Amino acid sequence: MNYKYLGVPVVLLAIFFLFATAQDASTSGAVSEGIGYEATVCISKNNELIGCQANTLTNGENVTRDLLGFGSGSAVDYIALATNETAVGPDNDALNNEVAGDGGERAQGTYSVNAGEGNWSIVNTFTATANIHDINATGLFNDSSGGMYFAGVGFASVDLNTNDQLTVNWTISIS
Repeated sequence: MNYKYLGVPVVLLAIFFLFATAQDASTSGAVSEGIGYEATVCISKNNELIGCQANTLTNGENVTRDLLGFGSGSAVDYIALATNETAVGPDNDALNNEVAGDGGERAQGTYSVNAGEGNWSIVNTFTATANIHDINATGLFNDSSGGMYFAGVGFASVDLNTNDQLTVNWTISIS
């Protein structure tokens, strides 16, 4: 076996190890811990689960910054519905087609603490007072109108007839 080429991979591995474990002098001694955000939104129509999925954080970073850093802002507990929505994403600051009446208007949800650290839910049941077609998105806001758009999610289109109920349950975990 020829051992003269074995030294090259060992040297490369040592150099990689040095760079991978080196600390930047400007941050040595600093404590850094990433904050994780997870949220699932579950949609039920007339007490039958339609589905659950993760949402997109929109202006949530800024809302969190303002609440924690400045002690300013309002609680993020208003749930909105939207129809024919195509603009749910991190670069959006509003739902474009927010429902404004017929029992589907933005409403303050019920806040509750769940088991586990940094885990809570905001839930609201909307009762249609008229037919509302093509509901396909929900957003979480910090005000009854306008306000900061914290997060949003699109889902399969739902039609509500008068007296149908749509429950939106946001479960959020910060770690």
